[in-house]
Amino acid sequence: MILQIFQFMLGAVFFFFIPGYLLTIVLFKEGITKFEKIALSIGISLTINIFIGLLLAFNKLFTSKNLWICIIIISSILLITFFVEKKKSLKY
Repeated sequence: MILQIFQFMLGAVFFFFIPGYLLTIVLFKEGITKFEKIALSIGISLTINIFIGLLLAFNKLFTSKNLWICIIIISSILLITFFVEKKKSLKY
């Protein structure tokens, strides 16, 4: 029971927040408040997930496993991009 609740909470945060937040911090470096980042990240995450779902359904590959794999890949790419840009800004 506790494991299922933890799994649901982690999945909801990852589905509704993480990809959008990573894209928000990559795109908007300054001039945006934390509240705006959170609001944008929820909207962008939903947009990313809907887009991935449509692409997978169009190709008849839509399963929850494929959806999670795509979300993890996109989040990983955005996280790597963030760290690369941060490393470049520290050099200069």
